[in-house]
Amino acid sequence: LAEERLPITLAISLHAATDEERSALLPMNNKYPIAEVMDAARYYREMTGRRVSFEWTLISGQNDDKATANRLGKLLANGAPGSHVNLIPLNPTGGFGGRPPNKAVVQRFIEVLEKYGIEATIRVRRGIDIDAGCGQLAERAASEYALSSAGDEAVTGAVVVDEFEEAQVASEPMVADKVLDA
Repeated sequence: LAEERLPITLAISLHAATDEERSALLPMNNKYPIAEVMDAARYYREMTGRRVSFEWTLISGQNDDKATANRLGKLLANGAPGSHVNLIPLNPTGGFGGRPPNKAVVQRFIEVLEKYGIEATIRVRRGIDIDAGCGQLAERAASEYALSSAGDEAVTGAVVVDEFEEAQVASEPMVADKVLDA
């Protein structure tokens, strides 16, 4: 992508600052660990002169605390200087028990990143009231697929839950990755 010199901002789904945490959220981390992602981000910046954006879905009690913000700040300051973080408060869904953090927690996260020279913005949460926010569409699609598929309801339900749990946590990142691969 860097060699194509397109006037676009590279957006990378990160959501965790360690490989162990990221692999739990995004199975694709096993194929593209954080060190490789940072190398790619630096290369993109060097080749294009454009800043790299990192997507970070904030999940209350999971990746929104001060220690995590410090790990992320250090990671980006050293691995992708000049980058930007889009903070995305988690959208509520039926298949994932996580919740978005409150505004004070989000503000504290931003303040920690600023200490490392990392800019961050909070994404506006849209479409939540009609279940059309990030992650919610994946849940709806999985439910509609389950209803339209023939077969044993108990087996179908179990398969959909398994597929949904992976799709739910990775739904927003998967969209970004598909756009980048295009």
